[in-house]
Amino acid sequence: MSTAVAEPQNQNGAGGAITVSDQRPSRLVATDDSQFANLLDTAKFEHLWRISTAFSRSDLVPDQFRGKPENCFIGVQMAIRLGVDPFMFLQSCYVVHGRPGIEAKLAIALANSSGVFIGPIRYKLEGDGKQRKCTAYATVRETNETIEMTVDWAMVQAEGWADKKGSKWLTIPEVMFRYRSAMLLIRTHCPEVIMGMQSKEELEDLDPVPMSRAILANRPTNLDALADRMAAVTQDVQEQTAAEETAAGAATEGESSADIARFLECCSTAATEDDVTKADTDLRGPNGRSLNDAETKIADDAMAAALKRVRGAHGERGTKQKELA
Repeated sequence: MSTAVAEPQNQNGAGGAITVSDQRPSRLVATDDSQFANLLDTAKFEHLWRISTAFSRSDLVPDQFRGKPENCFIGVQMAIRLGVDPFMFLQSCYVVHGRPGIEAKLAIALANSSGVFIGPIRYKLEGDGKQRKCTAYATVRETNETIEMTVDWAMVQAEGWADKKGSKWLTIPEVMFRYRSAMLLIRTHCPEVIMGMQSKEELEDLDPVPMSRAILANRPTNLDALADRMAAVTQDVQEQTAAEETAAGAATEGESSADIARFLECCSTAATEDDVTKADTDLRGPNGRSLNDAETKIADDAMAAALKRVRGAHGERGTKQKELA
């Protein structure tokens, strides 16, 4: 059962009556007594976080937990759910391919102490060499039924367990036979004992890289055809864009030539400096038209010549007026 209340806080952080001078946002406090209380109950969650932080600062925890309170929090929560000592669980828990896994010996210990079986899991080894096999078996307490799971060398080779670099199957096969057969027995008949988790060794055998390569190697051939088609369409678009830019450039060049011609004509007929300035404004625009280097030189030369002519004409007219006077 879960409940939640808004707990007011004063300036010292303690609960109490709210006044105008010390009013602060309320803190939501949840209480829970279910199996998920460590996650849903505020006080228990905060206490579990303090424990996890302490574990993360210790040199006695493995690298996957050292300095990582978040990982420790998940590990401690899992240990509580399994009913084992958190420190022992952290020592036997590993992260493989982003998934938590436990050592096979811990899984076997959990099964043996769970009460599901009458007595511990037992083993029967048979055959030699490539004919070697191991059967893990136990008696279910509730039904008095004997259950078993067998792992043989043919399975080891088919799954590729012995092909991996540093494989323990080549050095301690007797132990690996027991671990594998016991894990199959537990995960098949009482997965709740280990919350469905796999062992560290099982997770290490789940190599995602070859699977990804196989998917890429066997991708449908129509994807290649689609890629070729997309490349062809892209090329067509690029060619069309280039043609449009060329046409636009030619049109702009034609308009610019016409504007230069009009400017030169205005400069040649200008009677005053204002006429020359107006012609320049019409050519370049109020904000200054963009001309290339050649057009700029032509416009500047024509404007200078027009101003010189107009100013000279004004000077001669002034001299004649003085002589007449």
